[in-house]
This record gives sequence, structure tokens and C-alpha cells, in this order.
Amino acid sequence: MTGDLNLDGIINSPKPPHSEELQRLLGKISSKLEDQNPNIFMTESWIASRMHPQTFRNTLHLIADLALVDESTNFETFFFALIKVLQANSNREMGESLIPLELADLLVRLSVGTETNSLYCTHSAAGIPAILAAKNNIAVHGEQRRADVLLLTANILCNSKIQIRVSDPLHSPSWVIGGELIEFDAAISCPPFGVRYDLNVETDQFVRFPEKPLTSEVLEIRHCLAQSKSRVAALVPMALLTRTAGGERDFRRSIIDSGLLQAVISLPSGVLLNTNIPTAIIILDKTKNAEPILFVDLTGLDRFIVSSKRGSRAWLKNVDQLADEVLGSTESVYAHLVDRSGEAIAANEYSLDPGRYVLSEDEQRFTEYMAKQKTVPLKSLCDIIRCQLVEDPKRKAARQFREVTVSDIEQSGLLRTPHKIVSASDVTEKFGAKQRLFPGDVLLSVKGSVGQVAYVTQEVGPDWIASQNFVILRVKNGPISPEVLFRYLRSEIGKRVLRMSAGGSTIPLLSTKAVEQLEVIVPSRQEQGAVEAMHEKALRIHAEIGQLLQEVSELEGSKWNLSQIKGGGHE
Repeated sequence: MTGDLNLDGIINSPKPPHSEELQRLLGKISSKLEDQNPNIFMTESWIASRMHPQTFRNTLHLIADLALVDESTNFETFFFALIKVLQANSNREMGESLIPLELADLLVRLSVGTETNSLYCTHSAAGIPAILAAKNNIAVHGEQRRADVLLLTANILCNSKIQIRVSDPLHSPSWVIGGELIEFDAAISCPPFGVRYDLNVETDQFVRFPEKPLTSEVLEIRHCLAQSKSRVAALVPMALLTRTAGGERDFRRSIIDSGLLQAVISLPSGVLLNTNIPTAIIILDKTKNAEPILFVDLTGLDRFIVSSKRGSRAWLKNVDQLADEVLGSTESVYAHLVDRSGEAIAANEYSLDPGRYVLSEDEQRFTEYMAKQKTVPLKSLCDIIRCQLVEDPKRKAARQFREVTVSDIEQSGLLRTPHKIVSASDVTEKFGAKQRLFPGDVLLSVKGSVGQVAYVTQEVGPDWIASQNFVILRVKNGPISPEVLFRYLRSEIGKRVLRMSAGGSTIPLLSTKAVEQLEVIVPSRQEQGAVEAMHEKALRIHAEIGQLLQEVSELEGSKWNLSQIKGGGHE
């Protein structure tokens, strides 16, 4: 049936098959199947993305029947080629089996060892990763909230022994004996991202959840830890590694301090089939502790990544080498070991973003340069005022303000008159008063367009306030002037410091602690005088440029302008 099809090529290629090859494969299969059962299809052709789930199940049952009469067919090879084809279509009929083969292979390699005989999986991990693990003669057990057609098919075609129960592992786990959770040798967790659970963690009969997180990822990982004797590999959104709200930060600190966390791998966007959310893999091990943590940054790394021409999709390659390096804690230009008890992780608010710890050669040179400079934390130089939302449309307006946004910052770094008028209620008016701008204030954007800097001059109005995307830096009487701080933050070095301090996976963010700890180079009095003179000169030049642009605008508007039209005629 499949003798003239390049199944090995489809499986081993890091990219999905081309559309012509895919159509040829599906055409060959469908023709053979229709010869056996003309009524098997509910659509005019076998296009995986349009196939009814029951049709898919019947089709694969028939393929299994064909094995009895066509001994030349390697049905295990065919099955994995079929998965590749379905994933090339991003087929949503696959339910929770949307983990790409290469990523699933990496998760299995990172979770199992030579002594692993049993593996526990939940959700997407109970799809393709479970099938790959079973192929390696590992007894796979798991739970999904709905039945997965591919798992049934794997048991039929590949003679797998996968035992998946349909249940909710958080509310009512089913792998239990004598009221206790069964501990398997290892586990893989691929939780749904960003899902909020109505779960009272304090009354959990298995005492699995020491934190109260905002979303499900922490709960899912804690559950897998409870069902594993040793290693757990978890696929998580990058936001989990940096989020400071809820119990996420407490979770990160706990797995660091307890010695559970062994490695963190950041993946490129586009590596998943159904989302472009930045993702990562964390490896936890209950049998090891007091070892340094390996941070691996795969973003933009050609050695392990193949990207589509447009950059919207990415595929892993050389996953066997990658897994060996991670499990061997091998350092390289893209992997760095960090002491779990040192200051580096705590100083980053227990962020587990590998980008904070794996530095390029250029970043390493910059870090060495900063270490040689006389620097102080920003909080020692100025009062830092975090701005809040002032506008309150649900209550009666008590006062109006002109709110400065990033778009009000001119090329010079000065502020134009803000156009946005916000109405504050008697409740939020106090925020507006706190965020009022005064001459000499320096504005720093900390959310979205992180690192935008503005200087407030004597031209500021009495009702100007900063929006919630800013912090106000109000310089104290001390070793640096507002003008020098403004110029430092706008300099190439200042921008690099801001960029390296920013976090956030979907929206760039500078946390309050990161702002407080920003390294500021303090120049000598003589150098400060030169910077202040440069500041005044730059402002004069920008003013002259503004005047010249105004003159150009007036010249260009002197002819053929609408004001010359009167009563439908022309002067």
C-alpha cells in the first residue's frame, strides 16, 4: 500500500511535507481505502483538516484490518508518517495531540532515563509524547479530559500499551490506590495555557498544592510531581517563568530553594502548532538537589532550530544531542549554569527566563564593562513614583487632567502638550495628584514601549500627569542632576541597561524592583558639567530644528491651500 511513498523522508524531515507530497500521500491512502470500503469517507477526499472524528477512527481501524492482508506494510512507520501529515495541516481533530513530533521526542528524552519503566502524562503529554514513550517499551499511564483518537490508533497500529483514563487530574485524579496517588518513575506535563481553575487548594486530600497560583500551569506541575518518583519535564508558557502575581513567584522560589529545578530551556515562538505564545521546558528532579541550574536559550539558534521562510513556524532538530547536553548540564554559548543559592536569581525576582542568564559575547563584554564602572542603584538617586490608572468612567468626575502618554514624547525627549484628557473621580483624584509632573522630573516607560525616556521642563502645565505606563523619577539632592540622569537613560549604555533589565513574555515590562536596581553610572563633577552643557546645546538645536520645520511648513502652505477657496471660486 505504501511501498512507493517516502515515509521515512516524511518522518525524518524537520519540516512538514510539501503540499504536493502531502496530497500524493493522502491520495494513495484514500484510493486504497476506498477500494476496501467505498463508504468510508464523509467528504469528497481525505483532507485531514476536514475529516470527521468518527471517520478518522473508522479509517484507521480499516488500516489495521489491511495489515492482515498486506504484510509488506510497516504500520508503525505509516502511523508516524500519518501524524506528520496531520500536524502539517495543524489538524484540530487531533484533540490534545498537537505537540509536534520533534518537541514530543525532546520531552520524552528529558523525562525518562535508563532506569525508567513507567511514565505518567497529562493532557497534551498524553498524546504524541505518550506514543513515543510507549514505542520505547515504557509503560505509559495518563489522564485526559476527553478521549484521544490517536492514542487508540497507536494501540492498534503500533501494538502500544498506553493506558489513558478520561478524568480531570486536578479535581479527581484516577491513578490512585488505597487513597494514595500512584508514583510512576517519571512524568511529562503539558498543561493548557492560561486556564483558571475553581479549585480549593487548601482542602486538597492529596496535599499537592502549597501555592495559590492564578492559572493552571503550577497546579498541573505540582500534580505531576506528586505522581512521579523522580523527573518531571513540563512544557509551560514563558509568562510562568517571569510572572510576579499570584503564587507563580512563590512556586519558582520553592522549586529553586528545594533543589527540584534542574534546567530551563526557552523555545522559539512558532514551535507549537496551535499558538505562537513563547514557551519553555522546565526539568524538575526529586532525586537531586543543591546542584546549579542549567539555563538554555534556543531562540535564534540554528544548531537546533529550523525556521520557516516567513519566521512564523519553527521546528526542532538534533533533539538527541540537545537532550544529552541538558541532562549532562553541559555549558556552552547558549547554556549557562547558575548557582541556585547565589544572588543572581534572587536579584532577578526569581525570574527563570534563560535570557536573563545566558549572555551573548556582546552582552558579556557589556557586563564586564559595567562591572568596572562606578555605579549605584537608581533607587539611591531618586524617588520612584509608580503611576496608576486615573480615569474612572464609572463614577462622577471630580477633576480632569492632561495625561502624558508615550506618543507625547518628542524626538528631543521633551514633552509636547498632551492631548488626552482624563476624568478622575473623587476616589482616583488622589492618584492624579500623586502623578502630577514638575520641572526636572524624568519619565521612564515601564510597560509596552519599555525604555522611552522624557524630561519635564518649565513648560509643564499644572494639570499634567503621567499615565500608568510610566514611573516618575524625581531626583534627590545628591550625586547626580536630573539632566544627567535623563541623558544617561537615553544613551546607548542606558538603553542597553534598560533592555537587559526588562522582562515579560508577551508585553515587555520593567518591574518595580528592576527599576529600583537599575545600574546608573555616576560621572565625576567635571563630567557632569560637560553632560549638562551638552544637554543645553542639544535642546537649543532641537528648538532651532523645530523653528526651521515651522518655516518650511508655512512656505509649503502659501500656495494652493484650502483657505484660498471662497464661495466655490478661487482668488
